[in-house]
Amino acid sequence: TTAVLLIFCVKENIRGEEKSGNISSSGEIIFILDTRASMNAQDRDREAIDAIRQAVYSLPSDYRVGLVAYNTDIQTVIVPGTPAAQMEEMLAGITYTGYTNAGEGLAQAVGLFSESGASDRCIVMLTDGEIDMPDSRAREASRALYSEAALQARERGVRMYIVAIGTELSDP
Repeated sequence: TTAVLLIFCVKENIRGEEKSGNISSSGEIIFILDTRASMNAQDRDREAIDAIRQAVYSLPSDYRVGLVAYNTDIQTVIVPGTPAAQMEEMLAGITYTGYTNAGEGLAQAVGLFSESGASDRCIVMLTDGEIDMPDSRAREASRALYSEAALQARERGVRMYIVAIGTELSDP
């Protein structure tokens, strides 16, 4: 599923020999991974993490990749341009625990984009569902932050794709 989305994230499909002159396909993609406890049931085999790993190796070399893994708090932040070996270690350390603070996750992701003027900016969010925090005040704060971060992304020309993980829908 993630591989299909990457086709949409990469604006220009350019073969190596065509990449010359003023054609540029540079870009930045930030993955956002929901790591709340419910993902243990929805992603038992850690396929979402494997999809991110495969995407990192499949993108054109002039794309910079980052990641934000969140649950109740931010679990992991990988800044764009992090070496693949270091990213591999960080992905291996991700655990599915806690609640879902999607607002903080999205806000962190939007903040990771450089000001370098990359021609393509994209967020791919992998999640099994809703914003769920320990109490209603925290849940509403996360929802408000999510809305604000989504607006900032739009203003900065960042495209967003959300990939739904799992099949168990308790609240459609």
